[in-house]
Amino acid sequence: MSSIQNAKRDLIVLIQQRTPERRTTYLPFGLLLIGKSLRQEGFRTYLIDLRFETINDLKTVAKDASVLFFGFSMMTGPIIKETINISKILKAIRPEIPIVVGGPHPTILPEQTLSNPLIDIVCIGEGENTSVEIAKSLQTQTSLEKICGIGFKKNNIPKLTNNRNNIYDFKNYASYDLSTIPIDRYTFLNKGKKSVHIITSRGCPFRCTFCWNVIYCKRKYRSWNVEKIKQEIQPLINSGVKRIIFWESFLGSKKRIIEIAQLMKQLNLSWAIEDGFHVKAHNSEKIFSALSMSNCDSVAFGAESGNQDILNFLKKDITIENITDAAKNTKKYNLGARFQWIMGLPTQNRNKAIETLDLINEINSINPLSAHTIEMFVPYPGSEIYDYVISSGWNPPTKLEDWSFFRSQMNNINKKDHWFYKTITYSNFYANYKKISNLVAGTKLDLLRKMIITLIGFISKWRWKKKFFYIPIEYILLDSLIKIYIKLKRSK
Repeated sequence: MSSIQNAKRDLIVLIQQRTPERRTTYLPFGLLLIGKSLRQEGFRTYLIDLRFETINDLKTVAKDASVLFFGFSMMTGPIIKETINISKILKAIRPEIPIVVGGPHPTILPEQTLSNPLIDIVCIGEGENTSVEIAKSLQTQTSLEKICGIGFKKNNIPKLTNNRNNIYDFKNYASYDLSTIPIDRYTFLNKGKKSVHIITSRGCPFRCTFCWNVIYCKRKYRSWNVEKIKQEIQPLINSGVKRIIFWESFLGSKKRIIEIAQLMKQLNLSWAIEDGFHVKAHNSEKIFSALSMSNCDSVAFGAESGNQDILNFLKKDITIENITDAAKNTKKYNLGARFQWIMGLPTQNRNKAIETLDLINEINSINPLSAHTIEMFVPYPGSEIYDYVISSGWNPPTKLEDWSFFRSQMNNINKKDHWFYKTITYSNFYANYKKISNLVAGTKLDLLRKMIITLIGFISKWRWKKKFFYIPIEYILLDSLIKIYIKLKRSK
């Protein structure tokens, strides 16, 4: 024990939790950026990705005498339970080592997050600079109170410091430093090419009421220029990647998108935009022309609803005409287009939901290369709509661990029509899986779900055609079976 106490502590262990995603394994973007910032200031980092490595691997690293703190990034949802379970293991091995969590959830609900006995420090907002200051404070055993933008426990009571007002210079200083990780873990085959997802910007200038980005990034948008993008993706190219999938909140200005298209063409890379395209801001023939001439084959739009009143309620600042115009332009330039929609929104009713279906069918007739993903509404903390549903009577979780399961509470927001909306989402997915998977890179299904698609796909097509979303016996049974299956799989 004395050797542990006397060791120089300069190692930060960054932990990527297991995720329940059924798609390709994304790069741990946030942790990579944090790790680079820490190394630039003389600290050592060890990134352990539990999607590939084991708990025993983590235990081995945790016993290293030089560990300064354990770091996690945490979104709202199932990953919270995973973080708590891993933290229990770490505290059993090294109870004296602080556990630091950052990301959207701790930023928006810092005091509630700190109320969990396993969490020692929360990073509020962007973590690149803050994590360095935390590391220096812990290493020199100086007070955390002088660090802006964190929460910690003083006499076991959560205490928040002053806000961190400076915005991190993502444009000039952020780097994934991809040459330091085994890149092939995160690549996959798409369109016959070795592919990977990448994020080249941060934030979004828009004000959608369902998005936590409005609070987390304060509508500040920063992005890399094409020279920086080229530098960052060079390790990917060196590893044999031939296709880049951009996965952004917002891809930027018309000028930036055209420059990206020119860069992809120069590098002879196939590419697609899987998120971050705007039906109004990016609905330019110059953009679509540049995309079509640069090996880009698809884009993705956030459309959300086929009812204008709902779009206004969401503060999308777009019209139905903008959506159909986007479909026309993607058709003109022979681009695949994925439109994203939300069901079960406050103020929505069955008639407004059917308007969305009608618009989807219209888009399909305009551009047969279109596909659609429909998600059930979830009021993420920090979004404007989160406050709206609370004022309407919804009771959010009061403990950190309960946020792992808050999606299941959504039944209580739209009790009457919950299964009507959910049946729409299921019918769309199972009736159109092939088209969706063609535009959602890296989609992976296990044997059970492949069998389900085969068995109930024809029922889903019938439901969609007839707009009959009542008595969804097959989907209720399916929901129960999938929950049992996931529980059994996780218990192994």
